[in-house]
Amino acid sequence: MPSYTIRSLFALLLCLVVAVPAAAQSTAPTGPMWTESPKAQIPADIARLNNHMNSVIEQLKPVLVQIRVRRAQEPPAEGETPSTPEERRISGSGFIIRKDGYIVTNAHVVTDAERIQVKLSDGRSFRARVVGTDPDTDIALIKIDGQTRLPVAPLGNSASLRMGEWVCAIGNPLGYEHTVTVGVVSAVGRAFPVTNGRNNDMIQTDAAINPGNSGGPLLNVRGEVIGMNTAIITNSQTEGNIGIGFAVPINTIHDLLPQLRTGKITRGRIGVSVIAVPREAYQDFGLKERKGAVVAQVPSSGPAAKAGIEPGDVIVEYNGRPIANNDELVKMVVATRPGTSVPVKVLRNRQEKTFNVTVEELDLEAEQQATGGGRRNQEPDTQQPEQQGASGFGLTLENLTSQLSRRLRLPSGQSGAIVTDVDPDGPSAGALRQGDVILSVNGRSVSNASEAQRELQKVQSGHLAQLRVWRGDNETFVPVRKE
Repeated sequence: MPSYTIRSLFALLLCLVVAVPAAAQSTAPTGPMWTESPKAQIPADIARLNNHMNSVIEQLKPVLVQIRVRRAQEPPAEGETPSTPEERRISGSGFIIRKDGYIVTNAHVVTDAERIQVKLSDGRSFRARVVGTDPDTDIALIKIDGQTRLPVAPLGNSASLRMGEWVCAIGNPLGYEHTVTVGVVSAVGRAFPVTNGRNNDMIQTDAAINPGNSGGPLLNVRGEVIGMNTAIITNSQTEGNIGIGFAVPINTIHDLLPQLRTGKITRGRIGVSVIAVPREAYQDFGLKERKGAVVAQVPSSGPAAKAGIEPGDVIVEYNGRPIANNDELVKMVVATRPGTSVPVKVLRNRQEKTFNVTVEELDLEAEQQATGGGRRNQEPDTQQPEQQGASGFGLTLENLTSQLSRRLRLPSGQSGAIVTDVDPDGPSAGALRQGDVILSVNGRSVSNASEAQRELQKVQSGHLAQLRVWRGDNETFVPVRKE
């Protein structure tokens, strides 16, 4: 082999031996895999808020408790499998309000409880007993006995809440203890049908509330409890658990605590059902602004009927306090002690009248039956098929026959015009229904369909027809705006 060839091969081999380590050395890290970037400067206000919120949460942790409940065994229906012990176990949250062991939580957490176990933040567990519950507001008061030095939650004032305020929800969702979520007050005074729709003063928040959060505190930035996490409405059409949270205001809880400690909640009633003042026709009632509550029904045996209040009256004052709307009136009435005599000011035919009403104790079942919760009107017959159309209202009326009067249980001698059809796209839709009997129009009694149609024609377009109708077993006031 030529000598230059041997030298060339040796040189090539030497290059490979030297080059390979050099290439490997060039790709190996010579220092740290990463370098720390300079810390970003946090604005002083944000840093203080961050530290403050952390301090608030740490201070409130000891007042939060986890509640585990075993429900009583319910007899299974025929053909059903009895529930397992695991299926009867639920968990929730609560917060301590007194050093001697009183704890607030949701009524739905402890309903039908066979056993209640409360776990404190320090890991200790105690048996608890139910002191009082109020399903209307979903509030329960429970107690662990034998304690005198428990940490207590500072209570705030929910009446001062504003939309957009920052809030924190603390609880034990899905078994994850001491979980914190943050959001804002989305709205106040929201209606949420916890049980029967009477709770119309809820706090709405976008702070996440999940199963197990129920009964936990909702805090403001001062570290005060301003509500109790209660429920969430979820949209099954959206991806993930996206929902709207609701909390019971702490002022509602505070007001009910004295009664909850006795184990019984009493509320007042005056025996009326009310509706909102129509938005665009309040002037037809003689009102200068859209305030008050329109009386729809007055059961004959109730306190309001005995005092002289009638369907169609607009209640503008209760016990000397002006009424903003029908929800506010309901809250005032239920908060009144039964047996109290209360002045009620109404507007009737544009004239003010005051009646003294003696408040009675509210019986929910009796109230629902007395205000139309029972039998509905039956379908009308066609014994006398003379019909009248009510132009501008989308109604078809017929004369009230004696047979229908008996079937509908109208008072003896009562006449009127029966509604046989309601245009689903007309102004009466949702206000009147088939089978209603119109007794009067704007204070004028009507004895048949022709008279009712004539009085309805007198109403100017855009104005209200104030109707008194017979529905179910009661006389009802129904305002309808003419097209």
